[in-house]
Amino acid sequence: MSALPVQPPPSSRPPSRDRPAFPKEAAGGFHQRLRERAQPVIAARARHAKVVTWTQVILLPGSLVATYVLLLTNGHQLAWFYACYAAFGALVTFMVLNVVHDAVHHCLFESPRANRLAALALDLVGGNSFIWERRHVRLHHTYTNIPGWDVDIEDRTVIRIVPTDPVRWGHRYQHLYLPFLYPFYTVNWFLLRDFRDCFSKSSLVGRTVHVPRIERVKLVLFKALNLAIMVGVPALVLPHPWYAFLFGFALMHAFTGVLTLLIVLPTHFDEDAPFPQPDGDARMQEEWAVHQIRTTNDFSTDRPFFTWLVGALNHHAAHHLFPSVNHNQLPALTAMVAATAREAGLPYKSFTFPGALASHFRLLRRNGMTAAAIFEE
Repeated sequence: MSALPVQPPPSSRPPSRDRPAFPKEAAGGFHQRLRERAQPVIAARARHAKVVTWTQVILLPGSLVATYVLLLTNGHQLAWFYACYAAFGALVTFMVLNVVHDAVHHCLFESPRANRLAALALDLVGGNSFIWERRHVRLHHTYTNIPGWDVDIEDRTVIRIVPTDPVRWGHRYQHLYLPFLYPFYTVNWFLLRDFRDCFSKSSLVGRTVHVPRIERVKLVLFKALNLAIMVGVPALVLPHPWYAFLFGFALMHAFTGVLTLLIVLPTHFDEDAPFPQPDGDARMQEEWAVHQIRTTNDFSTDRPFFTWLVGALNHHAAHHLFPSVNHNQLPALTAMVAATAREAGLPYKSFTFPGALASHFRLLRRNGMTAAAIFEE
């Protein structure tokens, strides 16, 4: 749980087809200095990280089970009914960020089998751990903010984050309408995105990842199981009309979607975010670690409880530079990352949480105004 990754970083891997390739990192360069300085910090915090991790592994899934039991026992009162669905949605976010996220990075436990089993918690709450591991770890972490390869900026029809994206008339209002779409983020994930990634070649995941038949079967079965647990069983136990359960299910996803995006969006998409692209030979200009520090933001790193709640995703630069390190190690690495970046003359960006969100919405407004100007020429 505390070891540094043993696999070579993406910067030293040869290009595959037209995948972007990063230059080989220089001896004694930024990434090597980071790794050398991180070793003693990680070793000193190993026991503490393990204790906190086990606390989260027990407390967060346990809170989900307790909330579900409360829904079934007290949900005959509508106030309890909707409160339990909302609370379940919020707890799903924190459980995924703290438990599942580390599991798909193979750093929750030392045992690979234990990590695979823990990742299945995502399947139980309606996601798909196989697809998400491929999306998040293999594509987003390797090709952060690279158009055409980072899956987090793949779906860009109703949103214009990348300045070189095609312009549509409605983008001028995106900073106004997008907050109303954020509650549907995980509903889209549950009903559409996983199926598209699993069964269609139209998505980046579908084109670049082989999905075994057993994973397709698991996707369908686990989503059916999630519907049975969150809609079917409560409908059999509680005396409410059918539409109340659908509304409760939607309310749960609204809380999950909004909380997830509020935490994730500021990590890469601020007003000064770069979106570098490879040259004609699919080669990037800077080595992988330099690319990561340029495209990643921290926020509210001085808030310990907030850090605990969001799985240390607010220490995002350290997470991207050490993706195989348990998240409870990241706060101790952040100061070292910032200092090493300054020594190398590289940017280290850290915001307050409100400041990070404000910068994100300024990005949306600026790119939307660019779209408006083009249509008004």
